[in-house]
Amino acid sequence: MSILQLIELTRRSFETTTAAINVVGQNIANERTEGYKRRRVELRATSSNGPGVFIPSPLGVSNGTGVSLDSITRIHDSLLASSAWEARSGLGAADEEARLLSAIENLFPSNSEGSLNNVLSDFWGAWNELSTDPSDLGIRQTLINRTGSLTDTLNRISGDLDQLRTQTVPDLEGAVEEFNTIINRLAELNEHIQGQRASNTPDFAAEDERDLLITDLSELAPVQVQQDDLGVYNVYVRGMLVVQGNEVNALELDSAVIPPTLNYANTTIAYSAPAGDDGRIGALLRTLNTTIPEVEQQLDTLAQTIVSRINALHSTGYGLDGNTGRNFFDPAGVTADTIALSTDISDSRFIAASDNSDATASEDNDIALAILNERTALQGTLNDNSIEDFAISIVSDVGSQLETVTGQFEGHAAVVTYLDSLERGVSGVSINEELSKLIQYQQSFSASARVLSTAQIMLDTILSL
Repeated sequence: MSILQLIELTRRSFETTTAAINVVGQNIANERTEGYKRRRVELRATSSNGPGVFIPSPLGVSNGTGVSLDSITRIHDSLLASSAWEARSGLGAADEEARLLSAIENLFPSNSEGSLNNVLSDFWGAWNELSTDPSDLGIRQTLINRTGSLTDTLNRISGDLDQLRTQTVPDLEGAVEEFNTIINRLAELNEHIQGQRASNTPDFAAEDERDLLITDLSELAPVQVQQDDLGVYNVYVRGMLVVQGNEVNALELDSAVIPPTLNYANTTIAYSAPAGDDGRIGALLRTLNTTIPEVEQQLDTLAQTIVSRINALHSTGYGLDGNTGRNFFDPAGVTADTIALSTDISDSRFIAASDNSDATASEDNDIALAILNERTALQGTLNDNSIEDFAISIVSDVGSQLETVTGQFEGHAAVVTYLDSLERGVSGVSINEELSKLIQYQQSFSASARVLSTAQIMLDTILSL
């Protein structure tokens, strides 16, 4: 090997070591950057068996021409990443659904004087008081007041549920808009990354951004990712292709209808995924399409049963004025939102407690007792529950769902934390490891400088002859 070749060898060493130090510096600088995957330098020995003049060594063995940068790779475990993305869809669904169920549960305060259970109990208590003294006008007025509390409570809960629906629709619209924004950006990155790889100048920052976007997308919907040989991501949601190269299949939401509908663009295929594993979008849809309507239906059934059973008995009884045929509740279009005291009861004396038309039979309480017995009677319209038990079950069902979803959230959170920890162990930056490499490359650079200094001395000696 000639002195000039020795100088060329050290030049290659300087360039390669400098590039390696740059990579280490990039890793250290981005140690806390979200989504950053560490880079690793791959070196290879260069051979002297190439174009140009070949000068054999004295021993007849090629010594090579130094070192070169073979590649810079981005450390990424696709299996761990895919597992974490799948777990995040369950986490996103559980988190969103727990928030919404908690909001519904708060509409049914258990210890408040105005809770549904308490106003129902007060309502039946007023009928019990009336049955003990049917002629007492004060007791009759108390019954009217407590009936007003019952109807107001049902009206309020129904209105609050409708307001919760109104507030949830924009959340769903925002989630769908975020989903579409992300997949459009993914398509752009796919095209850019493919071009960079084809030109042998991979853009690792773009690949980091793409993975971070997939992480965000996985919280919105259950995504699966397939990567082709050119580094392009094809993204699926339960078998439906939403990103293919630089093309997307967006979601279209019709929030003007109740319940709202969500389809894939230009198709009649509805967005669907297994409950509990369908991301934030699925949880929002399920709340709007299933949870809130079910609670509303139960409240409406409760209101209709109360009205029909009490009216059926009350209309056969007589008020203190000796008249009969009056409804206690307004029978027209009864729902929890519209239940109200009948206009027939414009005076407390018109409440029917007696089954006797004789105005002198003011102590007759048969109708009041019959209505009071409805408190514990099993109602076929309420799945063979009493009125009070059915009201309790509405609240307990929501609480049970919330407890289940909270447990699911904790489970998913633990899995995501574990998988993220594993992925950081593979792809994350270790400052100690990078500093160790930095010292190694620094020593290599210094040693190459010593080689160059020696070659310079040798060259100066020859020139001085």
